[in-house]
Amino acid sequence: MSYLEAADHAEIYVPHGYPERTVDLGEIRMNYAVAGDPELPAMLLIPAQTESWWGYEAAMRLLADRYQVYAVDLRGQGQSTWTPGRYSLDIFGGDLVRFIDRVVKRPVFPDGVARRVNSCAWSQRPAALTRAQAPSIATAPATP
Repeated sequence: MSYLEAADHAEIYVPHGYPERTVDLGEIRMNYAVAGDPELPAMLLIPAQTESWWGYEAAMRLLADRYQVYAVDLRGQGQSTWTPGRYSLDIFGGDLVRFIDRVVKRPVFPDGVARRVNSCAWSQRPAALTRAQAPSIATAPATP
């Protein structure tokens, strides 16, 4: 089965409040948006499976004065690569670790509704994430 890229189904997307960006993570291209000053602490918002970063647009506006906020589309969601048959918590966690390494390049406060994915990323690379006291939108920060 072949993978699908956003360009393969571009007609289903509408503009959003933040520019969408992509990063090549090897197996996939991950779609994401950023808000806030790069000098602020980094926060990574992770949507639930079957959801997109777009659900975080309002939260990004509220958080951008205290954090540089990154919101991602996990593989198979939004404009990230669709990879039929290649979805698991370990794979999602690996994607997030690569995203942090290649894009954020510093510790992040992970948050969102995908707690199991947060935990999986934490178990793969604890140093990539920080457990400092961050406000939670939907869940507590990831724990090992």
